[in-house]
Amino acid sequence: MGLKQLFPLLVAVSLSSVPMSSYSSESTTVGRPGVEPAQQEEQAFTAEQVDKQLNYLMAKSYESGQEEIKLSGAMRPYAVGLLPDGQVKILHLKKEQPVPVDVAVRVLGSAMKSWMEQGLAVATVVYYTAQGANKNKQNERLFLIELKHANGNALTRMVPYTVEANGVVGFGKVIEKEAAEK
Repeated sequence: MGLKQLFPLLVAVSLSSVPMSSYSSESTTVGRPGVEPAQQEEQAFTAEQVDKQLNYLMAKSYESGQEEIKLSGAMRPYAVGLLPDGQVKILHLKKEQPVPVDVAVRVLGSAMKSWMEQGLAVATVVYYTAQGANKNKQNERLFLIELKHANGNALTRMVPYTVEANGVVGFGKVIEKEAAEK
């Protein structure tokens, strides 16, 4: 079962050693049904707004990670921010400066946190892959999705997947847990 079929289920440290020149980004303006522009910092978001914004952000950004997994069995971490005007902005670390996944995730997470603190984004997501719990089974991996909202809500969605010898990728059931805001 592909992640596209699982999407309805998905919906239900600043590191000074990595300079800003290590980032590349692209911006996408898309139709924004059901997504309202961000509230001013002093105003509270309703639970419904938070859900809509996080789900909208994920709907507009998860497919490139899924496609990279299908092509290579893994993917480079990337982050995406939902800007106050409803635009979706993607942030990658430059390929020329490869860093370990854990470092890339911390750098991207820190950048997204900074965007929210500055009012540049109302919701963010960091995508990455990791080895599954059973280290003896190299073909079992996790597609990790860390969602955060400016109001402090945070959750992690994990999608186990396997890469067979013939290159076929199979995605498992979504596991979701609320995360403490860092």
